[in-house]
This record gives sequence, structure tokens and C-alpha cells, in this order.
Amino acid sequence: MQKFFFLIFVFVSFLLSIQSYAAVITVDANHPSAGMYKNLRDAHDAANSGDTILVYPFAGLYGAITVTKKLRFVGRGWYDVSGKNISTAISGTMQFDNESEGSSLEGFEYNFKVYIDANDITVKRNDLSYILIKNGHTGLVIMQNYIYTSRSSDMIIYVEQNNEVFIANNVIINSGSSGSKEYAIYAPSNSITIQILHNVISAENYSLKIENSNYYVANNIIKEGGISPKASSGFHNNICNSDQLYTYNDNIINVDMNTVYSGSWYQLKENSPAIGAGTNGSDIGIYGGSTPFVLGGYPSIPKIVNIEADHLGTKSHGLDVKIKATTVRE
Repeated sequence: MQKFFFLIFVFVSFLLSIQSYAAVITVDANHPSAGMYKNLRDAHDAANSGDTILVYPFAGLYGAITVTKKLRFVGRGWYDVSGKNISTAISGTMQFDNESEGSSLEGFEYNFKVYIDANDITVKRNDLSYILIKNGHTGLVIMQNYIYTSRSSDMIIYVEQNNEVFIANNVIINSGSSGSKEYAIYAPSNSITIQILHNVISAENYSLKIENSNYYVANNIIKEGGISPKASSGFHNNICNSDQLYTYNDNIINVDMNTVYSGSWYQLKENSPAIGAGTNGSDIGIYGGSTPFVLGGYPSIPKIVNIEADHLGTKSHGLDVKIKATTVRE
């Protein structure tokens, strides 16, 4: 029944999706398998540019690959509040090479890494540990991810020169504690244009090291860690645990974070100073703005919420199936 449900899910998702992808290719490493392929490499090699690769969850790990085509990789999410195991896990480094321009990756977990070396790459709704953006790209979107590392002398998001990057509604936590390079976001070149909006950011050393870049930083919760530069322009409506910023442009400093949010998912408390304190009256933090954080990393494709089907069909009448689906908002 689970396999049947998944096949219906694939079919309906394909019909209802508004994305301009040509075909849906399925991957399932379970035994027996409901997929067309059992690993990402074979699915990638068989796909045409513009296809969607829909990956079924399984107890093991899918090996990461180098992507050389425009493809949309969709997993089933990384956390389920109901306690059911629905995650789709990747091991290693997903690398998007130049020929993969326009690709996206969403709904995967297991603290894997992503290397981006192409334009117009979107990384969203994943649980991962590191993103490297290589030199010279535009249209890069890092959105609604849970990005965490505990390794010392490490960075979370490293942006090389000549890039345009949009980073929004992510949890970005670096808990390393013994080195001098524990950064959450490191983007120090004057050839970088970067927007950092509605995130929760924390690091032992620097939450943001973005001096010299062309930056706009707004509506973030800076849980811990320094900010370089400590500037009066470019920073708007951020809440900080210390005096990392000046109070110009409605930044709020020296705030006890216990008054701001509760729990591991940074939901704002009833009387949180972050409520309505963002630009245009938005909430500060990951649930504010137009692309709020999605707990569980569920992908932005139609999700079946109910299915009713007869046990048997006939040649003359077929099989009656009623499906209710909802779309997880962008």
C-alpha cells in the first residue's frame, strides 16, 4: 500500500506541479523498489536537462553526485513531527558544475555538503552542514534550510568572489569552539553582492564576516557571534544577543534570547520583541517574510493529505480513486 501511495504521489505531483520540468524520474533504493532507478547517479545519467528526480526515502544513504545537467532533485523532507521516518538522506558532497545551471535541491538530510559552481542554483529545505559557493555566479538562492556544524575551524556558508547570493529563512548554526574560523557566513570580498534576510544565525567566533561585500542584512536573529563590519548602513531590523551592531536602522541589541524564541525550531514567544519588529512590520526570524521556514523540509510540490480507493477495479470501470492534495507554500 505504501508503494501504491508513493506512485500515486509521484503521478499527481507531476500533474499539478507548476514547474517547467519535462519528466519525473523516480529513485528508490528499497527492496523491492518502486523507483525507476536505485541511485542518484543512474537517474542523473538517464535524465534529460529540465527533468525532476524524485527520491524515495529509505533507511540507508544515497551517495552524492556531481550534477552536469539542469535537474530538480526532490526528497521527502528531513524531519517529521509525527515521529514517522520519512527522511531522504544523502552522504557526501552534491556538486553543481557549470552545465547544471538552473538546478535545485530540496528535501534532503544527513549533514551533507553542497558545492555550487553554476548560475541560478537553488538549495532549499535541506538539513546539511556546509555550502561552498565558488567564484563567479549569479542567481544563487539558499532558502529555508537547517544548516549546522559542530566541527572546529570551519565555516557554514563560504562565498568566494564575484557572486550574487540570496540567503533567507535559514537556521545557520556553527557550534565549533576551539579554532579561530568558526564563521556562520563568510563573504568578505568587494565583488560579492549578498542579501541575508530572516535567518537565525549563530557562531562561536563570527556569525557574519562580510566586510567589503555589498550587503543588505535585515530581520535576522543573531543568536551569538560577532559581526564584521559593525556598520550603521546595510543592517536593518536585526535582533542581537550582544552589541554586535549599532542601533541605527532599528537594530535591537543586548537582547536576552530567552525572551525572543522557544524550542529548537526558534518559534517566537507570545510577547517576543521580534514580533512585528522587522522591516514593513514583519516578524524577525525564520518565520517572517514571504518564504517562511518549513518545519520538516517538505518540498514545495503538491502533498497528498487523503486518498480513497476501492480495493478492486474492473476492466469496464477501472479503479475509482479520490485524492485530496495541498501545496506546501513556497
